[in-house]
Amino acid sequence: MKKSHLMALMFIFSLHTLAQQGKIDLYGNEIITPTSEDKLTAAVNMGEVSTTMTKALNSSKKDCNDSKERMSLKPKNEVICFCELEAKKHPLIGALLFTEQDIATGNDNLFHGLPRLIPGFIKYDGTDYGRTFGLGTGVKFVGDKGEASVRFDSTGFGKGVNYNGSFYNPERKRNLEFTEQNTLALRLDKFWDIKADGKNRTFVEVDYVEETDKGKLAMPVQNWWHKMNGEKHAVPYNYLNHLQKDGHDVKVQIGVGKDLNLDLSKWKCLVRAEAKAGFSSKKGGVIASAKVSTVAKHRAISWLAVSLYAESLSGSEGHEKHRGLTLSFPFKANQVEIEPYLGIERHQTALDKKTEKSGANPYEPYHTLGIKIRY
Repeated sequence: MKKSHLMALMFIFSLHTLAQQGKIDLYGNEIITPTSEDKLTAAVNMGEVSTTMTKALNSSKKDCNDSKERMSLKPKNEVICFCELEAKKHPLIGALLFTEQDIATGNDNLFHGLPRLIPGFIKYDGTDYGRTFGLGTGVKFVGDKGEASVRFDSTGFGKGVNYNGSFYNPERKRNLEFTEQNTLALRLDKFWDIKADGKNRTFVEVDYVEETDKGKLAMPVQNWWHKMNGEKHAVPYNYLNHLQKDGHDVKVQIGVGKDLNLDLSKWKCLVRAEAKAGFSSKKGGVIASAKVSTVAKHRAISWLAVSLYAESLSGSEGHEKHRGLTLSFPFKANQVEIEPYLGIERHQTALDKKTEKSGANPYEPYHTLGIKIRY
C-alpha cells in the first residue's frame, strides 16, 4: 500500500470519528465546527490507526494465512485485510516476477549506415540486398512457474534486378524486388524441476509467417529512411511487385529445454539448450531445430552482458542456420531495468540465399540495435 493511500485512509477515519461525535454532518449540508477537545480526540485516534496499519504493512506475508490475517480497528470494529498485497498468481505462469518489453531494429549496414559519413567506413556498408532491414517488438511475462510471450517482426529482403534492360527506372531509382517477411510468434513455457542451479522447461510455440511484396511495414520504413537521408547518403529504390501471390505459413512446434546457472570464477553465466519439433502448413512438412544460447556477466562489470546463440533448423524449406553475438548495457532507473543492446548476426536461409548478391559467400552480416525494459 502506498503512503498516499495510507494517508487517505487516516483522513477518512478521522472524519468518521468526528461524524460519530456529531461534529460533522457527512450526509447533509450542516458542518459543526469541532472544539479543541474534538480535534485532540481525532488526532489520538489517527495516531492509533497509523501505528496499527504500519505494523500490518511491515508484517510478513504469511500473516494472511493465519489468525492474524485480519485486524480490528476501533471504533465499530471496521476490518481491513492486507492479503491483496500478496503477488497475484496466474494459472499459466504462476506468480508474476516481472514483465519485459523489447523493441529492436536490424540492418545490413553497421549502425544503419551512419558510419558511412566517416571517410573510409563506407567499405563496411552492406549492399541492401538479401536480409537488408527489419524491426520488431515483443512483450514477455515471466512468472515463477513459467513465461508467456508474444512478438511481431517485419524483415525485408532486397534483390536488385535488370528490368526492361536496365537496373534503374527513368527517374534513376534502382530497381528492387523487395520481399517482406512478417512474423507473429506466440510462445508459452512451463518450468519444472526448479533448482538453484537451473531448471527444465517444456514449451509450445505457434508462428504465423507472411511473405509479401506489398510493403506493409519494413518496406515503407526503409523507403522513408532513404528519402530522409537523401541520394547522397542513401540509394533511392523503385520497388517492384514480383510475387504472384502472398505466401502464408503456420508453424506449430513443441519443445523441451534446460537452463543452467554456472558460476565460473569471475563470470556468472546462464546457458540454455532447447530442442523443438512440429509441422509447417506451407508444404505440410515436419520441422525440427536445436538452439544453444548463453548470457555471461562479469562480477566487476555490472553494466555489461555478453550473449551468444547458435541455432540449426531442418524442414520442408531445407536446412537453416542462425547465429549471433550481442553486447548489452543494463542499468536501473528506480524499479525499472533498462537494457540497450547491439549485436551482429548471420542468417543462412533459403530466402537469404535467393535474394542476396551472388558471390562465394552470399550471407552478409546483419546488425541489430534495440532496447529491453523490465519492470
